[in-house]
Formats: sequence, C-alpha cells, structure tokens
Amino acid sequence: MTSQEEAQLFAQASSGKNPAALESLQVAANNGYAVAQFNLGAVYANGQGVPQNYAIAYALFNLAAVGDTKDSINRDSISQQMTEAAIESGQNLTRMMQSLGVTAAINAYSSK
Repeated sequence: MTSQEEAQLFAQASSGKNPAALESLQVAANNGYAVAQFNLGAVYANGQGVPQNYAIAYALFNLAAVGDTKDSINRDSISQQMTEAAIESGQNLTRMMQSLGVTAAINAYSSK
C-alpha cells in the first residue's frame, strides 16, 4: 500500500462516512502495516467514525511503536489522558492484538 493510498484510506475512515474504508484500515493494521496501525489509533483516539476509545488507541499506537519512536511518543501522549486501569487495559489489548489480530481483538474488547 502506498503512502498516498494510506492517506486516502485514513481520510475516508476518519470521516465516519465510509465503513468500508475503516474495515480496509483494520485489515491493513491487522497485516502489520505500522502506518495503518497508527492511523487506526488516531481514528479511535479522536472518535472519528468510531466511538472514542483511548485503550484501543493506546494499543494500536503501541503496536505501531515497534521500531518507530514517533509512534511511541503518540502512545505516551495519549497515556497522559488515561487512568492506570485504562493503560493496563491498553497493554492487555496490545497482547490480544498480537495473538488474535487487530480486528478480532478490537471486536472482543468492544463486546465486553
């Protein structure tokens, strides 16, 4: 996926008007694309097209942060707005994403 395609996908997903774009962003994040993980984290952090959820955003930023300090800065920034319990949930969700995949973990977490 090119950076231009990523940008278009993010714009469509964050508008909340294109559920297919959000699903495509989840698939890309699930396939390990750090940019997609970061962008999906931003969608959840800002509640753009999805309910705002800092724990999910934290987990996605955490995944994207592997090898990229820019994304760890975003993770650390959002953690300042979270309680210790929410951070722990985000860390647990990161582990779920690593074992189940991004989409399955978000679905499992959201259905609690």
